[in-house]
Amino acid sequence: MEKNTEQASPNDIKIYQKEVGSLIYLSTKTRPDIAYNVNTCARFMSNLNKIHYQALNQIWKYLNYTPTLEITYSGQSEPYILGYCDSD
Repeated sequence: MEKNTEQASPNDIKIYQKEVGSLIYLSTKTRPDIAYNVNTCARFMSNLNKIHYQALNQIWKYLNYTPTLEITYSGQSEPYILGYCDSD
C-alpha cells in the first residue's frame, strides 16, 4: 500500500481508526491470522485513501467468510496452557 498524497477528511480518518481498532482487538484476542494485514492497515491511520478502505473491507469479508476458524490446542487429556511474563 502506498501513502496518500492528499489529506483525508477528519470524518474518514475517524471511521477508519475505529474500524482498525476493532480489528486490532480481534487480532490480539481471537483471530491472530489477520494480525499482519491489520498491522499493515494500521500504518495509515493518520492519512488514508480509497485503497486502504478496500483493504479493510477485504479483511471484514475474510472474517465473515471464516467465522468458525479457530485455534485448537491438543496433546494432553485436559486443556493446560502455561505462560510466563517478565515484569521488566
